[in-house]
Amino acid sequence: LTVLQKLGSHNDNHDALQLQKVLKKVQKEKLSVTLRFTMNQQCKFDKKTERKLVVSETEIEKSNGGDGMWSRLTSSTENVKIKKTVQEYHYKIKAPYKLSLIIGDDDDHEEIKLQSQNNNTMVK
Repeated sequence: LTVLQKLGSHNDNHDALQLQKVLKKVQKEKLSVTLRFTMNQQCKFDKKTERKLVVSETEIEKSNGGDGMWSRLTSSTENVKIKKTVQEYHYKIKAPYKLSLIIGDDDDHEEIKLQSQNNNTMVK
């Protein structure tokens, strides 16, 4: 029970009472108890996207001809961006898990679910 308290299980009275019943049954019938953590990860391709990414940016000064002072008066600057097309692959990942107590042996056992959660995320 100490391990379950550290994991955050039985935070309310209902869970605490359920675990007390399990403990009494296990002690009375001398049954084995296993704490089981199960998780099933699933990864599925979702989509492919493309986007333009600015790799570098520079400023170029252009001269429109002329010598000396006239070249400065007739010059102009231009900002130039170098872009690259990037392909991104998006995946949906599901990772539901369950924490349960298994009471008894492999052939004849009772399973009590303590906690479960369905986790979903998108990765690119």
